[in-house]
Amino acid sequence: GREDCPTFTLVKFLRTAMIYILKSKLDFLSISLFTTIIIFSTFTYPFHYPITYIMLAFAFARVSKAIHQNHFRYTKALARLLPILYVSLGAVLTVTSLKLYIWNRDWKKAYTDGVYGAAERSQQEYRRLAESPLAYNEFYYNWAYMLMRNHKTKDAVRVINKCKIIDYDTQMLKGELSASLGDIKHALQYYNQASEMCPSKFMPLFAQFNLYEQLGMHEKKLDIGHKILRKKGKKTSTTTRNIKEKVFYSIYK
Repeated sequence: GREDCPTFTLVKFLRTAMIYILKSKLDFLSISLFTTIIIFSTFTYPFHYPITYIMLAFAFARVSKAIHQNHFRYTKALARLLPILYVSLGAVLTVTSLKLYIWNRDWKKAYTDGVYGAAERSQQEYRRLAESPLAYNEFYYNWAYMLMRNHKTKDAVRVINKCKIIDYDTQMLKGELSASLGDIKHALQYYNQASEMCPSKFMPLFAQFNLYEQLGMHEKKLDIGHKILRKKGKKTSTTTRNIKEKVFYSIYK
C-alpha cells in the first residue's frame, strides 16, 4: 500500500521533523537544512542529487545535537561515540555522492555518444555502467530506449525488464517494443496500462490508433479515433492539437 512506499515514509518523516522544528527553538542552520531537503523532495527522485545526501547528514547531526541539548543527557561513552558516528556517516555519504556524480557523468557521455552516432562505444559504456550497484530504473529505461533507436529490439526488451518500477514511460516503451516484435496483445496491454496511469495523456490512445491503422483493423481504429477526438485534455497543447488533427484527417480524409 501507500504506507509501504519509501517516498511516503520519507515525506512523513520530514513532515514530523518540520513540525518539531517549528515548535522548538532550534538554530537557523538546522531549520535551513531541513527546509532545503523538503524543497528537494518536491522534485522527482530528489536523492539522485548528490548534495542531498550531504545535506541530510548535516541535518541529522545538527538536529540531533539540538535535541540532545534541549531534552536528553547522553552517557559519556555515547557522547564520545556520536561525533565518530557523524563523521563516519558524513564520509560515507560524501564518497557515495562523489561516486554517483562520476557515474552520472559517464552515463551522460554514453547517452551523448549514442545520440551522435557512436553506437558501439555508447553500448560498451552502458554495459559497463550496468555492472555498478548505482544503476537504477531510469538508467535501464534510457538504455532500452537507446537500444530501440539502434533497432536492437530484443536487447531493449531484456534491458527494460530490469526496471523494477512500473510507470507511464516504462509501459509506453514496453508497448512500442512489443508492437515492433509483432506482439500485438501485449502492446495493447501496455498502452492501456499507460493510459490508466495517466488518463489525461493522449499518447497511449494515439499509439493504439496507429497500431490498428498499421494492422488494417479499421473498426477498432475508428473507435479509438473517436475517443481521441472526444477526449478533453487539461489544457490544449501543440502535441494534443497535432494528434487530433492527424486522427481527424486519417478518419475523414
